[in-house]
Amino acid sequence: MADVWTVTAVARVPTTGSPIFSELGALYCAISFDEGLNEAGTATLSMNVRTITDNIKERLRDLSAAPMEVWIYKNSVMQFAGPVTGGSVQGQVLSLTARGILFYADYMHVETDKTFAAVDEWTAATELVSDWQSQNYGDYGIDTSGVGTSGTNLTLDIPGATEFPKVLKTIQDMSVGRFDISVDPTTRALTLEASKGSDLSASVFLDIGVESADINFAVTPGIVASEVYGVGTNAAGTPLTTTKTNAALEATFGKAGHTESFDPVTNATHLSDLTDGDLATREGQLFVPGAGLIGVPGATLDDFGVGDTVTYSFDAGLGLQTFAARIARRNVTIDEAGVERIAVQFGTPVKDQVEIMAELRNDVKKLKVQATR
Repeated sequence: MADVWTVTAVARVPTTGSPIFSELGALYCAISFDEGLNEAGTATLSMNVRTITDNIKERLRDLSAAPMEVWIYKNSVMQFAGPVTGGSVQGQVLSLTARGILFYADYMHVETDKTFAAVDEWTAATELVSDWQSQNYGDYGIDTSGVGTSGTNLTLDIPGATEFPKVLKTIQDMSVGRFDISVDPTTRALTLEASKGSDLSASVFLDIGVESADINFAVTPGIVASEVYGVGTNAAGTPLTTTKTNAALEATFGKAGHTESFDPVTNATHLSDLTDGDLATREGQLFVPGAGLIGVPGATLDDFGVGDTVTYSFDAGLGLQTFAARIARRNVTIDEAGVERIAVQFGTPVKDQVEIMAELRNDVKKLKVQATR
């Protein structure tokens, strides 16, 4: 039996307490959504404006006055949920962009000075979200009640009263090399865990159903680094530095450096942890399979997710490449016939992947121009 995908538009009404959610109706659209490790996902929906009901059109005319979410289901199981953040209409085709529920933390800021002295790191992260959501109209429906403790304490000073840092960025900085962040779309529960996902390398092999043999790879400065220099400044304005080395990579690639700034940091131990995490993301070449890596005729979508480690094995023309890698991003598209396709990116920071792919495309363009000349 074919899988059934549905999309529901949902009104979000802020209150002085918990927000009110009410379903507005279905959206009949092409679907694409992605999930990134430790970041809010993104969904893109495309539809003919004539298929949209009047109550949904009314909200779309002013999302600041009438915010809206989209909830995406596969066979009645929610796969994605989050706020509509923008859109466009071109030739009677409406394209909407929505972000995952975690994105709401990007609207939140730390408004007062916060001092965490030997406090469990998950307790500290949860408190930042709860502080904002406890205020009138500040609750976006993120459930923090189920977050436990990590067993690891941190000491951290956050200059909220003078710098007003974003809650999401603050938690992401706290998490580097320490824990993973996500929000369950079904329960809206904030989830903090030592390492999201499972090691499925012995059971999930990305070697069948390949629709595109395209790959991208790079070892440019910053992508690969055997030496990472961490620099930061604590709340008192004292500069801190540390250097971390990957001896194995140094022996195979050479001594290659990268500098990463972290602010604010509390002490040398905190900076050391952050730099360790950054070094781990630069331990090998960037490798990104092309879009449409997997054609999914059945339930492959449910077999693995972001954070899982799988085995990749395929020959794109350079010879067989086989390795186990952690999935940092997964993009899912569903065409009008209901056929699912997945593209994955492996464990390198998404920001770096985007930047380096742009650089590679620019380099190719330059080569083509030179060849033409």
